[in-house]
Amino acid sequence: MENTTLRYKHGGVTGTRGERIFLMTRHDFGFRVRKLSHARHWTQANLTSQLGYFEVMVSYIENGQRSPSFEQILKLADVFGMAPGEFFNKEGFA
Repeated sequence: MENTTLRYKHGGVTGTRGERIFLMTRHDFGFRVRKLSHARHWTQANLTSQLGYFEVMVSYIENGQRSPSFEQILKLADVFGMAPGEFFNKEGFA
């Protein structure tokens, strides 16, 4: 397994080969969930009923207070009709 070193620069991170690496915080993830919900005109209650979670958990995720588990990411992707990796794609989210 190859050892990869990250170098921090203003505005992002580059790997040892100069490739750009996008870092995502739980606040970024929550913003994306909120943006996808708003695009569908869903309230937290609507999303909660789709996911089968307590509303407080959806609130925690949307507000960046909790990181979603892998299973929650899979379920969110399913509800939004997208691949799980699309949450982590820098393109399309501003």
